[in-house]
Amino acid sequence: MGSPIQELDVVRLLSNWTGPSDFDADPVSLPAGREGTVVCILGQGEAFMVEFVATDGSTDALITVPEAEVRLVRRLGDATG
Repeated sequence: MGSPIQELDVVRLLSNWTGPSDFDADPVSLPAGREGTVVCILGQGEAFMVEFVATDGSTDALITVPEAEVRLVRRLGDATG
């Protein structure tokens, strides 16, 4: 098994996500496969706050997802990911 997910790692959603946003009051709908950056680890890694950005660099969504709903794509500084 690989290293645990860390802050600033890039992760991918494993399934479609529809739920509350941690960024504003609007609900969020994101497709499976969407990539985002871990900005906070909750508990002992049971969940992560993940930021998804739009093409213009603005925050598109900020959500809290359970560990089982994301997969590590690459680590900060890993240019090969």
